[in-house]
Amino acid sequence: SLDWYNLNMMGQIATVSQNLITNTCTVNINDPLCTALVFGGPGGALSVINRVPININALRTSGMDISASYVTELWGGMLNTSFMANYVDELTINSPGSPIDDYAGVLGAGAPAQTAGQSKWKGVMSANYKTGPYSVTAQVRWYGSAILNNAWNLGNMATAATRWTVPDSVQNVDPTAYLDLRASYDVTDTTQIYTAIDNVLDIPPQMKPGTQDGVQSN
Repeated sequence: SLDWYNLNMMGQIATVSQNLITNTCTVNINDPLCTALVFGGPGGALSVINRVPININALRTSGMDISASYVTELWGGMLNTSFMANYVDELTINSPGSPIDDYAGVLGAGAPAQTAGQSKWKGVMSANYKTGPYSVTAQVRWYGSAILNNAWNLGNMATAATRWTVPDSVQNVDPTAYLDLRASYDVTDTTQIYTAIDNVLDIPPQMKPGTQDGVQSN
């Protein structure tokens, strides 16, 4: 099967920055964001800015879901294979105080813009064989290539005046895949022994350097 989706969501939950609240209220004290201001100081001075999650963002996304499966008898048992993939064509996030941008294929690390996106392609392929009480499954999870930041190099926000040029080895994130194995044995109708190993080949994850200490991984 192949399904195309196009979704628009208003009122996505987000926590706005203190700077956005103060800058907005300096211009218009009647803005809804100004309910976060508490004037409890001496002479009615500003004392607290309540930063709480509110329904303020908007998100637009489109893409394609692909799914296929095949089942057949094999060696006295049943072989079940499946393939599922997702392609993200657009992932546009509208957050007050931030530029509107498409983060499909952008992991969102580093200097602005920092909003996290995802690889355009990702998927899962699996094969399960079951005969009698025995069952074994092999699964491959894969993630397509991406870039780290739309404001770097040739990202779609990288104007000649603002772009930050970094080595391609830093900006470009290679595709990766992981092999997982599962096995089970039905001791009785209600009891099963099960074991699993994820990332059997010990493949490193796609690296996503952050702006804080340490290294994040996707």
